Amino acid sequence: MTAQEAQPPDLYRQLVDHAPDLISRQTPDGTMLYASPTCSALTGYDVHELANRSLFEFINPADMPRVRIAYTHLGRGGVQVLRYRLRRKRGDYIWIESICKSVESAAPKNEREILAFSRDITRTKQFEGALQILARWSDEQQQDDDFFRRMVSHITSALGVAYAFITEALPGDRVRMLAFWKGHDFGVPFEYELADTPCDNVIHEGRTCYYPIGVQSIFPRDKDLVALNAQGYIGIPVFAANGKVIGHVAVLDDEPLKLEDPKLWLLKIFAVQIGLALERMQRG
Repeated sequence: MTAQEAQPPDLYRQLVDHAPDLISRQTPDGTMLYASPTCSALTGYDVHELANRSLFEFINPADMPRVRIAYTHLGRGGVQVLRYRLRRKRGDYIWIESICKSVESAAPKNEREILAFSRDITRTKQFEGALQILARWSDEQQQDDDFFRRMVSHITSALGVAYAFITEALPGDRVRMLAFWKGHDFGVPFEYELADTPCDNVIHEGRTCYYPIGVQSIFPRDKDLVALNAQGYIGIPVFAANGKVIGHVAVLDDEPLKLEDPKLWLLKIFAVQIGLALERMQRG
C-alpha cells in the first residue's frame, strides 16, 4: 500500500489534518500506513518520511518490550493505552501517550490495523518525576553536597525552562549562588549585588516576584539578564524556620515565562525543601 492509498477519505481529511493529536494508522507489526500532518511538529519528520517505516524504529529500547507485547495483543483486537519515549528527528526523546485501537482494515491483505491517537506528555512526565524526587528525598539526602545542584537541574526539567539558581542571602545587600543551571549544564556560581535586579524585592520583602515577559526592560541595569537573554523571571524567597529570608530560588527563560498553578505550586514546594537544606547547612 502506498502513502497515497492510505490517506483517509476526503470527507474526513480536514478534521484529521487539523487535529491537535497525531493520528496514525499502522499494521500490527508497527509499519506506518498513515500519519496526520501533526507528526511534523511533534516528531520533526515529514509525513512522507514516516510512510512504510516501523514505529519500532523510533521507540526507546527500554520501552520496546512492553510496546511490542501491547501490539501483539492489539493484533487480536481491543484497545491499549501506551506511554513510551519516542526519538525525534533531531535525536532527542519525548514522552508519548497513545490510545491505540484495533480496527478492520480496508486493504484486503491486512485483516486488522492499529488506529492510534498520540500526544506529547513530556512535561507531564517531568512534573511527575519531580514529585517523585521530592517524595524520595530524606533529611539525610538534603545534607548531600550536591543537593542544590540536583535541585536546580530538576527545577528546570520539571518546569521546562532554561535557567534556575539558588542563593544564600549575605550581609550588605548581596547574595551568593549555591547552584546555577545554565541552559544545558551547570554554570559557575557567583555573588552579586541585589540593587537594580529582579531579585531585590524577593529578598528584602520576602515575596514572590513574577515577570512573565519583558524582565530586561523592567530592570535595564541588570547586565546578567542581558547575558542570558532573559525574557521571563520568577523569584521565590527561601525562609528559615523563624520566618527570616535566608535566600531565594529564581527561574528564568529566554522566552516568555508561563507558569500555570500546578508548576507554581511545585516551585514553592521546591523552595520549602531548599529552605530546610539551607538552614541546616548554615547551622553546620
